Amino acid sequence: MKSMGTSAYGIKLPIIGRGDNLPRITAESVIRAAEEEGLLLTDSDVIGVTEAIVAKAQGNYASCDDIANDIRRKFPEGELAVVFPIMSRNRFLNILKGIAKGADKVSVILSFPADEVGNPIMDLNRFYDLEDRLKPGFFTAKEFREITGAHKHPFTGEDYIALYESLDNVEVYVANDPRHALKITGQILASEIHTRFATKKRLLSAGAKTVYTLSDILNEAADGMGYIPDYGVLG
Repeated sequence: MKSMGTSAYGIKLPIIGRGDNLPRITAESVIRAAEEEGLLLTDSDVIGVTEAIVAKAQGNYASCDDIANDIRRKFPEGELAVVFPIMSRNRFLNILKGIAKGADKVSVILSFPADEVGNPIMDLNRFYDLEDRLKPGFFTAKEFREITGAHKHPFTGEDYIALYESLDNVEVYVANDPRHALKITGQILASEIHTRFATKKRLLSAGAKTVYTLSDILNEAADGMGYIPDYGVLG
């Protein structure tokens, strides 16, 4: 193997459930795979285990109902604005389903021209051509579409405005400053990942009544649900 670099192999495990002995199952699965494929295991080999199956073995996971219950506890008035979430069909969408289930009205405010990780909400090649028309900085989804046109993500093919608005009690807005949320409600869920604390501070300084971040949702034990103290649903 002196002529080869690092090699990675995916190991098939059985379906993991709450209380399963994950170290034993992992070791047995790796040994069986090595024997079947003729692989030589050495002391320098690294075995990686995804956090998903660790959480399943620990029972440390949460459902949309769990998210909904925590939203009701933290936003008892039944209305909130979800500010600057990422656009994602397999990460944030399920969280949003839980949020919407726990509130009467949810206003989702998407940032333009893209979210914090670079997912565009419009054709970026047209952004500077439309800059003057976008200067107000705050739009309903309909107003934004009238200026920029409908847009599908270049890789996923999803229209995220339409996807998020497909939930019954969700209405989408578009803004370039999180403080525009206060035009709708003083109950805010700052949903960025990297800048959530700065956004929370700006919103409170601007007069928001209640501001939580995604790391505050499911960050403590309640009703037997999974939780992560430091990161909440971000974890």
